[in-house]
Amino acid sequence: MNLGILIRIGALAVLILSGSGCAFRDLWNDAGVENFNEPADSPNLRLYKNRGQKDLLVVYDEYSERHDSIRPRAYWLFQNQNRIENRRRPDFVSVKVAKRLTSVPVFSETNGPADIENLPLYALGSTNHYFFSLYSDGNERRFMLPVYSD
Repeated sequence: MNLGILIRIGALAVLILSGSGCAFRDLWNDAGVENFNEPADSPNLRLYKNRGQKDLLVVYDEYSERHDSIRPRAYWLFQNQNRIENRRRPDFVSVKVAKRLTSVPVFSETNGPADIENLPLYALGSTNHYFFSLYSDGNERRFMLPVYSD
């Protein structure tokens, strides 16, 4: 075989391999597939209140599709409602903020205590892990946990 043909075949092989590698990388990165962050299958929902503040701290476990990992997250519930309803990333705060707050009882829809109606403030996590209901003095409000594009 002559040297010119070998050089052409080698150059063609380099172009094919480098081109398809880039296309494959882009397909799985930002340009190709959208990744989401959402509550983990077991979100381990916790709520906290601050005596002087009218907002509640929501702490939950979040699953990241991009990193295939779970990590704890915290955000102020009412301050971030519009962002969450519009499927935007909430303004997260440190989970350590919860240490100085008072815990709010959180039950699953299937395991609340018999006298649950007597509690002034409590929450029920839904079985689908995307929502929870907050009960305050007999009133119920339903909230969605964050689901947003990464």
